[in-house]
Amino acid sequence: MKTVLENVRRISSYSQRPTNRSLWPQPEPIKNLNELIKAQLIFFSTAAEALNSVQGEVEELSVAAEGEYRSDRAKNFGQRTRN
Repeated sequence: MKTVLENVRRISSYSQRPTNRSLWPQPEPIKNLNELIKAQLIFFSTAAEALNSVQGEVEELSVAAEGEYRSDRAKNFGQRTRN
């Protein structure tokens, strides 16, 4: 992404130089890049919200599963030592 931004800056610096008009960049690629960035921001912020909403539940399930696993191991260990 850093390289893309550097290229955009380089291209936009061309438009600030008084040179032949045919060397000026077309605005469409920069507009498209802007739209892509907007879409990515929306996508990743929505994904972050979704992950945030389920993270607490997954943590609770993880703690419960670990407790159950340790409890079962302790029971099984006690049965083996009695035999």
